[in-house]
Amino acid sequence: MIYKYVRSTAALLIAAMLISALYGCSLIPDDGEDPITDFTAPYIDNYYVNKHDPVCVSGNMTVYKYNSPDATLLTMGGHDYRGGFVIEKEWSSAELGCVELPLGGQYENISFVIGGNYSIKKVALNEKGEEIYQSDHTYSGSYPTLTGQETETRAAVQFLIDGKIADEILISGYDVEKRYTFNISGAESFSFKIMADTGLGGIPVMELTVWEGEAHETGYVSQPVKDKAIKLIRDLKPYLIPSSSNSLYYPSYTGGNTTVFMANTEYTDVLTSRLSSDLLDEENEEIYFNLEGHYGYLTFTAGAADGIDSSYDSSAWLTVYADGKKVFEELFSAGELQKTFTVEIPGCRQLKFVWSSNTAGEFFADTKTSVYAIADAYVAVSQEILSSVQLSEGNFPSRPIKVISELGVFAIESEAPRSVFDGSDKKSTFRMAGRQYSEGVLLLSSNTLLLGDTPASASFILGGKYKTVSFIAGHIENLGIYKNEKIRVFADGVMIKEIDVSCTDLPFEYSVDVSGCRLLEFVSGLEHATSMQRPTLGIANLAAYPGAKDENDLFIDKNGAAFPDKADLIKLFGFYDVRNPSSDIKIGGVINKDGYFDGSGKNSFRLDNKIYDKGLILHTNVDPSPDMNSIIGSGLMGSAIAMPGLSIVSLSAKGEARESAFAASNISGGGYTTLSFTASFLKTKANAEDETVLMIFADGKCIKELVLSKDMDTRSYTIDISSAERLVFWLSCSDGGAPSHYYAIYDITLSK
Repeated sequence: MIYKYVRSTAALLIAAMLISALYGCSLIPDDGEDPITDFTAPYIDNYYVNKHDPVCVSGNMTVYKYNSPDATLLTMGGHDYRGGFVIEKEWSSAELGCVELPLGGQYENISFVIGGNYSIKKVALNEKGEEIYQSDHTYSGSYPTLTGQETETRAAVQFLIDGKIADEILISGYDVEKRYTFNISGAESFSFKIMADTGLGGIPVMELTVWEGEAHETGYVSQPVKDKAIKLIRDLKPYLIPSSSNSLYYPSYTGGNTTVFMANTEYTDVLTSRLSSDLLDEENEEIYFNLEGHYGYLTFTAGAADGIDSSYDSSAWLTVYADGKKVFEELFSAGELQKTFTVEIPGCRQLKFVWSSNTAGEFFADTKTSVYAIADAYVAVSQEILSSVQLSEGNFPSRPIKVISELGVFAIESEAPRSVFDGSDKKSTFRMAGRQYSEGVLLLSSNTLLLGDTPASASFILGGKYKTVSFIAGHIENLGIYKNEKIRVFADGVMIKEIDVSCTDLPFEYSVDVSGCRLLEFVSGLEHATSMQRPTLGIANLAAYPGAKDENDLFIDKNGAAFPDKADLIKLFGFYDVRNPSSDIKIGGVINKDGYFDGSGKNSFRLDNKIYDKGLILHTNVDPSPDMNSIIGSGLMGSAIAMPGLSIVSLSAKGEARESAFAASNISGGGYTTLSFTASFLKTKANAEDETVLMIFADGKCIKELVLSKDMDTRSYTIDISSAERLVFWLSCSDGGAPSHYYAIYDITLSK
């Protein structure tokens, strides 16, 4: 038999939506209980179960009389009802249920409310000894469910007058309840007969009333709120969240968490749904509201929740249904800002939100789990009322701010072992060109066989409140990867600046106009699509300003607090990058830098019977049978140029790998104009070139070339560096096919 969908033979009369003035009960009970209020029942004499006894023809039946304030209540769709029965099939024999109401031909109309699922409220005593109604809901976690409703089930029911079909309906366990009225003039009986049941269970028939004349409204029928918007969760909680669901609402009636953040904005009265992209375990997350047909418009904000096990690159679909009809559908990404929408829902009784994972194109991919949220959800009779709703806003100070420590990082995708430094721990810092930074992010892109190229990115929420941002960008030191890179800056998805970050340059401070920008994003890692080793870039001291960048003390430079007229370079600045050929023996090795002695006393070298704990030992190398894989793996084969015109590693026509040595120091801010140092032959290397060229670079320009040899005398040099910011000692590997001897550079001083 094909059953017709639900139809009503009279106007639908819906029961209480907001807190009942008659019964004092809310849609979903806070703390699981409701107080009992004064009992003044309308039309109590018309309740069938108070006057007659229903007859259970088959299956099972439970009767709930309506004759006192402590009568048992049944909750359907978030509303409470009295006076009726529950019909269900006989589970032991699978016999479908049927209940007959003897009428004796004395009534003209019959009315009732029927639903597909229910819970029971019983009388209990509270802590004060007062009688209260206590819900018999089955709960999982901190959200409401109805018993047995892990999945949607249905039943087909016939209404019969004197054995003849008056109507037939399909009932879903997820549906809101509906009210019916039938003309039964002169009828001897009215029957409810279950024709099919997929596991729905008991079907409640409540507010069952018979009328000798015209039928009237029974119970308390709510009216729409016409002058203000109704906020979901706060004013109207969901009547059903399936018990298998991973959805929650905040604040929950059990207490605990009360708010949820999306993109640094705090929301109260929120629905969250946890989703997984696992193709083998894909489920929808559904939340149901009973609007009773009172409202015509819905507004809500949706997006990924902050900091709740969210995967940055996941996405999910949100679909909204009004009485089963799709009225909204949108794809949301965990890496995007939340969005606000307004949807027309004229006469909607059942409002349903459905989150579903976006698994399109994913096969054998890693499972990604993210939590999505719906907040600032309101319904109203008109769009004008919704437009007056005050939506939640983030807290964005109207002064210059440190973005990371004050606003946080919205999302980051980086292969760096640690990607975010928020300045909260003085021990946690990163270094660029010899300077320490405690606040910033590290960007390291990746390339894998399965996933291909994955750029690194970091995004921040500015909320459109700032005009300018400033930051320092550069290479992270001592990683042995000498490649140029780019950083692209995006404002709300539009690129506003592209920065060339050369491995030969010092970190540089940038200032960018971000007027009106809500989402600021830095992206790197697009320059080396086939390289497995990529440079790590740093974004440090990120600050935002309501106006133009100004002088401030947001980030105090502790690296150069005092610059005396004359200073030991290693003691004051140090060398931030020192490289000697890795294929040769180590000399020194302090802080994992071959040939660098930083004065810590952990290592030293002897020269002319004198011990030095500060200085450099440089040497070059030539490998006649290079291991190509190891060279490529080092990230230096065909690498970016460390100094103009000079490769750290190069290959000769004979296939030899020739490796130069160098040491770089950042002396910016010191204002020094003169460099002094002593150079000396230290140790012989077999089959080495007799002479080697030492070049001194100041800000990338060679300002001095010196010839070093095994027969040289120890000699001191003084060179004009013209207030340079970056100094490099470069020992160049010759074309003669042999390495160099070992040479010491020490007593390195700066003066003004």
